Amino acid sequence: MASSGNESLLDDLLAASIDGLCVFDRVHRCTHWNAAMERITGIAPGDARGKTRDELLPEDPTRTFSVTFQPASDGGTIGVARKTEAAITEMLSVASHKLKTPLTALQIHLGAQLRGVMRGNQDKAWLERSTQSAIEQSMRMADTINMLVDVSRMDSGRWKLDYSEFDLAELAQHTIGRLKHTASDNGCEVKLSAPGKVSGLWDRVRLEEVLATLLANAFKHGAGKPVDLALADADDQVKLTIADHGPGIEPEELPAVFQRGPRTAFGLWIAKEIVAAHHGTIEVQSGSGGSTFTLMLPKAPR
Repeated sequence: MASSGNESLLDDLLAASIDGLCVFDRVHRCTHWNAAMERITGIAPGDARGKTRDELLPEDPTRTFSVTFQPASDGGTIGVARKTEAAITEMLSVASHKLKTPLTALQIHLGAQLRGVMRGNQDKAWLERSTQSAIEQSMRMADTINMLVDVSRMDSGRWKLDYSEFDLAELAQHTIGRLKHTASDNGCEVKLSAPGKVSGLWDRVRLEEVLATLLANAFKHGAGKPVDLALADADDQVKLTIADHGPGIEPEELPAVFQRGPRTAFGLWIAKEIVAAHHGTIEVQSGSGGSTFTLMLPKAPR
């Protein structure tokens, strides 16, 4: 499509675009597929190159993006992909659903506090627990808002990690403490196993988001039973596992666990994207004895 002298310039233009851009030659085989196309379609550039337009972008009325094509001067085509209104509606629907639960819980806790004060309740232990629960619910709403901001930035190509050195074991302990009332409300006790300090260069805020998502998921699906969180050194990586002891995930549902969609756990898709941005991996194994999520994180950026 481009001469060799202009190839690097074309690559730079494609990389800088917030829209999904793809280029096909005159026999309809992909020659270029930018990072925004990967975010929109889930297909990596290396997997797209050489495949035909029909293989990569078949007509599908259920897809959450639209693609328009323009002819190129050499007989090929250039495609531009953007999220559809349905995808935007999906995100708003997810936002309202995920914010409704902690907001309702916050209103209940604050209402109980108000009634207690009006009745002259002087039970400091009760007031402390109620206040901590209200704070935890407000933090859950903040987590959801941060998650939605991340989604917006991912879709626009403006999403970057803020690396700093910290102890992942300390972050795990902090996140467990932050969610202690949610764990208690679900009858769960978190057991943390770590070999002392587990330090590395990561984005602390976003890894806390991952931990909070996985723990909340474990509390929900493993209610009434313990949750195990383990950290282990693995050479230049860290292995982190979170296991519940609930009924497990149905085998036919496993492939969709980390997918983005209206009927899937949106937070798990975000968790996968955050881990992938750290050049790590996240997997899930599940059976009748519960589900185990395993993360492998490099200790430094690659």
